[in-house]
Amino acid sequence: MGEATVAAARGRLVERRQTPTCLVQVWRPALGFLVTEVRGYLDLEGARVIDQLIPRVVREDGRLRGYHDWGAMEDYEADARNLLTETTVMNLRGIETAHFLAGSRIVAFGVRAAGAVIGKLVLHPTRASFEGELERALSLARYAGAPDGRRPGDGSSSR
Repeated sequence: MGEATVAAARGRLVERRQTPTCLVQVWRPALGFLVTEVRGYLDLEGARVIDQLIPRVVREDGRLRGYHDWGAMEDYEADARNLLTETTVMNLRGIETAHFLAGSRIVAFGVRAAGAVIGKLVLHPTRASFEGELERALSLARYAGAPDGRRPGDGSSSR
């Protein structure tokens, strides 16, 4: 799956934030899905973007399946990691699973460590594995979704 296909799979861009150290982009491609991409060094400001959307998706959609493309994230501030871990724990009931692609060893280590404590976190070894799982999950969700293929509540087409 190429970049254009990935962008299309991500759906409607709901947030794009450039901070001094990172770029955070977030999409909601289907009911219960949250797809993030982080490039650079994730700071607290960037983490707050994701932090605010996790409980919103759980509240609005009743569940969350996260797909986090952190392949271009170099590292993160401890405060950013702590904030996202705390938010995940606070919303754990509504989180079905969270899939991660990490390009940096330190980011991969952090995801593994959090997964050992929290559970429900899947670290993909390759971009192909990550993108394949995202595409598969979206295909299933769209097939099982509303008859007209629209995400309830936003009027947009998910096809």
